[in-house]
Amino acid sequence: MNNSQSKIEIRKSKAFTLIELLVVIAIISLLVSILLPSLNRAKGQAKRVICANNMRNTAVGVATYSASYSRWLPPYRNGAEYPYAVGMMWAPYAAYDYRSGRGGDDGWPLNLGIAYEAGAITEPSVFYCPSQTIEFWQESFYPTPWGSGPNPDYATKMVRTSYMYNPNVGTGTKSDGDSYHKYKYEKLSNFPGNKMLLSDIIYSNKDSGLGVIVAHGECGWNVAFIDGHVDYVVSREAYNIMSEGDTWNSWDVYMDAVECLQDTAN
Repeated sequence: MNNSQSKIEIRKSKAFTLIELLVVIAIISLLVSILLPSLNRAKGQAKRVICANNMRNTAVGVATYSASYSRWLPPYRNGAEYPYAVGMMWAPYAAYDYRSGRGGDDGWPLNLGIAYEAGAITEPSVFYCPSQTIEFWQESFYPTPWGSGPNPDYATKMVRTSYMYNPNVGTGTKSDGDSYHKYKYEKLSNFPGNKMLLSDIIYSNKDSGLGVIVAHGECGWNVAFIDGHVDYVVSREAYNIMSEGDTWNSWDVYMDAVECLQDTAN
């Protein structure tokens, strides 16, 4: 055998056969199938931690606002009709209202938007959960600077956050006028420590096709309390309440879900 023939045979011996390549591909596919769920879980947990940190920072901002306004919490809306002592709970995730006949082109700050306008919270990114997938509950959905206006392509002229603010409400009815949906806890001093100050979106609407909104996992919500601590609450019961009912169209369903999450966290 001459040298050229031996070199060719050496090259051939170093090449992969088709079977060997298929075996390698199968092994890689198996490893990906094993590791991908773990990577996705780790990514989800990282987003949940960021969400919890955003809630803590928002809770600190709410406390800062309260310290500057005689212990009042940010109300639903300011103004002569809605003084600090009165706060109607309507769409607690809303931060600005630009609808005609409401805020109009100037916009009304609502809820956490009031704390932002007062300078108690300076970074709007803390109002948003990175796990939230519904576009109108994401910061990137709105023009910059944040709060300057709604998304021009969206029919509902509002700026939303992805957190429910002060979801505890009184027992008013529509016939009660301004007391309807009134915040139950309007001052920091009368806010019980076991009641939630903030939470991921608590929402279900069968008519819209959105179903039950859950930011984390199948049945998980971050919940922040008045002292700033945040719990991750997994509640199949709360999910079932929203799934079987409709928080958008039923006040009782909404309050049952809120109380369920609070009780589970406590």
